[in-house]
Amino acid sequence: MVSRLRIEATEGIDLLISTSEVNALALELMRSHTLPPKAASDALHIALAACYDVDYLLTWNCKHIANPNFELTFANVIAQKGYKYPVILTPLDFLLQE
Repeated sequence: MVSRLRIEATEGIDLLISTSEVNALALELMRSHTLPPKAASDALHIALAACYDVDYLLTWNCKHIANPNFELTFANVIAQKGYKYPVILTPLDFLLQE
């Protein structure tokens, strides 16, 4: 039942496909902060958002994604590659924005 509701909730949402460009940016993000290999999917999420010009990236992952200690470095890497850094927030922070 719960999985069916998740599938229904995501119907009509575009899927962002990983490309060589996205993978290269994710690798740069990994290198920029010497993230552990287990954080590769986290870097990929940020790279996907940047390459597809996503305005907001919502996540509960505060260890590697919504981490203010990484934000400046990630934003610089993304800007150097010619992309816009997405606003990264937890869903709660997003809802509390004015």
